Parts: sequence; C-alpha cells; structure tokens
Amino acid sequence: MAYEQIDPGDMRTYKANVDLSADQYRFVAIVATDSVPPLCGLPSAGGGVAGVLQNAPSTGLAATVAAGGISKVYAGAAIAAGDYVAAGADGRALTATTGQERVGRALRAASGAGIVIPVDLDAPGLGKA
Repeated sequence: MAYEQIDPGDMRTYKANVDLSADQYRFVAIVATDSVPPLCGLPSAGGGVAGVLQNAPSTGLAATVAAGGISKVYAGAAIAAGDYVAAGADGRALTATTGQERVGRALRAASGAGIVIPVDLDAPGLGKA
C-alpha cells in the first residue's frame, strides 16, 4: 500500500507546460523558468526532477508538486524496496543505474509497471548514481 507524508513547506506550484491530466503521481521537471510560475513537464529519462506531481492539470493550469517528503509515485517497472529510483521519460520511477540522477528511494517494492509505491524524496544518498 502506498502512502504519503509531505510537509506543506515541501509543496511547490508550477504551471503545466503540456497536458499532465493523466500524470498524477509521476515525476516532473522544470522545463522553462522564463514565466511566473515556472513551467513544468515530464522529465528527461534519468535526469533531474522538480518533484512529484500531486494533481492532474491540463496545459497552462497550476501543477502542484511535492519537492520533498514521502510521495506516492507510479513505477515504470519492478523496483525492490530500498532501491534508489530515477525518473523515466514518462515520469514513472525506475531503479536508478550508473549515470542517472537518483531522485528518491523506494520504501516499498513494486512488482511491475503501473504499481503506486511510496518514495522518499529526501533520502540520504540522492544525486548522480
């Protein structure tokens, strides 16, 4: 069972650069900083993220993003509990491999793609794998 523990101070508001209405509980990245608020969209595979999308905004609407704490995240493949995760190009969590940005740590296992798991966005050891 997935769960969340997010401090209100860890929540950010960005603007959806694309339709993210089907992307709740997926990683997002800042894609443009020349607007207020900055624009967010799905990340590049293995790249950095702004956090996990908590709502489901259409293009141009407010995107609420958890930048810290423990968030629900969709898995893109099987993940073992305790694995560091990276973001796939579709925003789903994947087990981090060498050279990828470790953006969280799985607190429960996922048996495959589409499973929602809790991910610690503040775990020690985050950064480049």
